[in-house]
Amino acid sequence: MRVLRLIGFSALLLTLAACGSSGIPVSVNYATLNFTVTDAATSAAIAGASVAVNTVLTATTSSAGTASVYPVPPGKFDYSVSAPGYQPLTNQEGTVAPGQALSLPVQLHR
Repeated sequence: MRVLRLIGFSALLLTLAACGSSGIPVSVNYATLNFTVTDAATSAAIAGASVAVNTVLTATTSSAGTASVYPVPPGKFDYSVSAPGYQPLTNQEGTVAPGQALSLPVQLHR
């Protein structure tokens, strides 16, 4: 019986350690931005495009033209996307809620 109590208490401590000071899991406090970057003329995926969110969070698109940025603080954010041979997309704005996963399709022009 003591062993079961010890296991239960250990599980509780591990659960609390995974939570922020508010008792809410840390992942709920932030959002994820999912970018899909394509060529405006052909709709082809652009691999290797650079994505910057709030000038400090960065990612590079995969061969499928996708990139995810996490953790993004909730509220207003700005982003820019650039790729060699394309006009950069700068000073774009958006708003995201805590825990939200937001999809952002981006088309770049040559």
